Amino acid sequence: MVTILLPMILALGLGVVIHAIFTPQELAANASVGYVKFGFLTEVYAVIAALTLVGAWDIYQNSRDIIQRETNALYMLALATETYNGPEQSEMRAAMRFSIRNYASEVVGEEWLVMQGKGRSEASEIAFQLLARSFLDAEPVTNAQQAIAQNIPQWISNISETRLARLSIMSRTISSMVWSLLLTASVAVLAF
Repeated sequence: MVTILLPMILALGLGVVIHAIFTPQELAANASVGYVKFGFLTEVYAVIAALTLVGAWDIYQNSRDIIQRETNALYMLALATETYNGPEQSEMRAAMRFSIRNYASEVVGEEWLVMQGKGRSEASEIAFQLLARSFLDAEPVTNAQQAIAQNIPQWISNISETRLARLSIMSRTISSMVWSLLLTASVAVLAF
């Protein structure tokens, strides 16, 4: 309520003061100059708003693609655990499944919250190391396991690369550029 009434009262009060000081002829001469200035300023603001929307959409698209690639690599690792189906490998298979679940829960529960504050979670780093070790240390016994084991380093590498990209995507920001453009354009238009 106050945020609506205060600017209205201020604008009406300033309008009365301006009409008391200046004649309508003086105001009419300044109106055409003001029209051009503020018309240009409106165009600049519209372009800045469009650039901001395009930049935000680009960051969203990149984030989505990175998360999809990371999820795909985790899914392939989850499918690979079923290849280690020997009775003597049940403990290793359980460790692999646990490491995938642990990493995913750390990313969702900890890292996404930390990313908003531009920080980093040590718990998710430990979970990633556990994930990598549980798959890279697995000894393949059968031919199917050997075939899958050839792809595991690439999947781990994909997770590592996408993880770094996901963590760094939040550091890309367009707000400083937007604010500098707004300030520069506003000062330039009002000064001239």
